[in-house]
Amino acid sequence: DSATKFARKRHKMQKKRIRSGVQNGSLTAAEASSLVAGQKRVRKAKKLAASDGEISAVEKRKLNRMQNRQSRRIFKKKHNRRKRK
Repeated sequence: DSATKFARKRHKMQKKRIRSGVQNGSLTAAEASSLVAGQKRVRKAKKLAASDGEISAVEKRKLNRMQNRQSRRIFKKKHNRRKRK
């Protein structure tokens, strides 16, 4: 379904943002680790939501909110003026 494809693509892009933050020094190792753990929580929630064979509208909204929150966390951590040494 298109919502699942979008969520998968979004997850992939967020991972890429984390990776680029590590490479350019805008994320410390601890920040990157925290963000990766957040991505795992989103993936785990998606797996749990799909465990009954279908993701309901309520579950989709929850997953979207989780991804929005994670996106904001990535932005804040990349722009908090902490630099990797």
